[in-house]
Amino acid sequence: MSAPAGLCRIERLTVQLAGAYIHGESAYSAAAVLPFNGRKYGLGAGFHLDGNSDCVRFRLAGAYVITGDPIGFMEGLFGPSITAGFSAGADYYTEADSIRENLDCGFQFSLFPSFALGMTLEDVTDDRILRAGFSHVFNRYMTAHVNYGKSQWQGGAELHVSSVLSLTAGTDGELLNSGLSWTGGNWQVSYSASLSSDTVSHSMGILRRWE
Repeated sequence: MSAPAGLCRIERLTVQLAGAYIHGESAYSAAAVLPFNGRKYGLGAGFHLDGNSDCVRFRLAGAYVITGDPIGFMEGLFGPSITAGFSAGADYYTEADSIRENLDCGFQFSLFPSFALGMTLEDVTDDRILRAGFSHVFNRYMTAHVNYGKSQWQGGAELHVSSVLSLTAGTDGELLNSGLSWTGGNWQVSYSASLSSDTVSHSMGILRRWE
């Protein structure tokens, strides 16, 4: 449940570890992001174990603030800005000994302090899935996101209950996701659950920021 183009301001080095239990299978991931000279770069790697065909995923992502500030004049609100970004990745399937590459690109812009529009083109070299959406900040405590792509709507919201506790919820019409996160200093611990008509999956994550 990120901003429409999946881009935001990065002010310091951040590392995140996550694990999930889905349909009796485990998945793990690790990612890091860091700022550099006004451009925002991220590098992540993860692996997925399903008991049959293990998949190792690698991804490189970057964003550039063309003008303005994606967060802006008030904490939690978008400032007038235009941001462009890309991501490139590869999936390696051990059972088939094959590699599948994918490339995404997107942009995000906001003309008002509380409203941002975005568009992303996923898998540029193959399926070319176009997604569009918007984010709206109602106040310092609540943000809503709506996304449409591949004939499917997605919606979600974030609620900052306090300075340390945040709640999230979202759905794509088939899955219902809800979660919470606790923030203390430079650490953040999160938990989420996804519900479908017949299954429930769980995930937990730990995030660490450095000054």
